[in-house]
Amino acid sequence: MSAADDEIRNALLDHGDDGRTPRHTLFFFYDGDIEALEAAGRAEGFATRRMLEHSGLILEKTMAVDADRFEAVSAMMDAWAERFSSEFDGWECEVQANG
Repeated sequence: MSAADDEIRNALLDHGDDGRTPRHTLFFFYDGDIEALEAAGRAEGFATRRMLEHSGLILEKTMAVDADRFEAVSAMMDAWAERFSSEFDGWECEVQANG
């Protein structure tokens, strides 16, 4: 798990969110083979949105972001960045306070 993932997860914990509740999550990529990246994302169930002002792509999915379930997703994003010569610029999600 990356330090950036831990940083986001710690910010969620500061708001009472342990990451287990599925929520809208965004992943940001810039440059590279955006068309192939978009196809890979769709094949894995992500909605895709092209960035108008940049050569970039946003992948979107409703998912849990706790460390146990998110590790494979994080690794996949890093692998896609390498495979498609793209810059993976991180992810963000909604806060879901655990009740």
